[in-house]
Amino acid sequence: MTLELADIKDKAAYYPAMVNDIAAVKAWLDRKNDGGACNTSSTILIGAEDGATLGAIWLNSQWALHRGIPNPNIALATMPNPTAEGKDVIACVWLSISPTLGGGKVSLVKTLNSAVKANATGSVFVYGEKDNDGKNLALNLKKDLIDPADKKKYTFVTEYEVENTNLKGINLATVRADKIIEYLEVVVDKKGGEAVKRDFRNKQYYWRIAGQYHPAKAPLDDSNLVFQDYRGYLFK
Repeated sequence: MTLELADIKDKAAYYPAMVNDIAAVKAWLDRKNDGGACNTSSTILIGAEDGATLGAIWLNSQWALHRGIPNPNIALATMPNPTAEGKDVIACVWLSISPTLGGGKVSLVKTLNSAVKANATGSVFVYGEKDNDGKNLALNLKKDLIDPADKKKYTFVTEYEVENTNLKGINLATVRADKIIEYLEVVVDKKGGEAVKRDFRNKQYYWRIAGQYHPAKAPLDDSNLVFQDYRGYLFK
């Protein structure tokens, strides 16, 4: 299942809150997953420009979100799964990802550190050949998010240049959709996970904050997560 994030234009003050919309879509997809309509254990994230930056913030948050599993020591109780939900995102396509959001600078290296550098989430940074700023950003992100001592770990972390164009964002996907699909097919083949029943409405979820776990669902509302202030997952 592909979660596509279009370029988003709105007031700067509302940008972090927009990540809630992405989280709500993922929660909806998890419920669809249980009905067999998709497989959220093989989620692909596609973001364009500002939308890519918002997607990076959401992805960062997923590495602090844990699904509840049965607690073997307490009947009918749950405990956080040691593996974070971020593992379900197996590939990301960043189309001219923006180093700013609402006029403020964003440290994409820090924001993507948990997903890409620590856990080697597949990521391709796409830019136009004539977009010098986009090219420099993509090359630097690849360099900074790969540990040179373990390059094999980052097989699917790369950059891709769309030749002879200054196009940006979603327009790059329309020009070279074939190459993007080719990349994704390989990643899904190598890293795709088997579908797992989420039982979203009945299971507890936990946020890991400063090493402590906190319930991510309100007691009287099983439909959605208690979303965090996503500014905590945005690094400047």
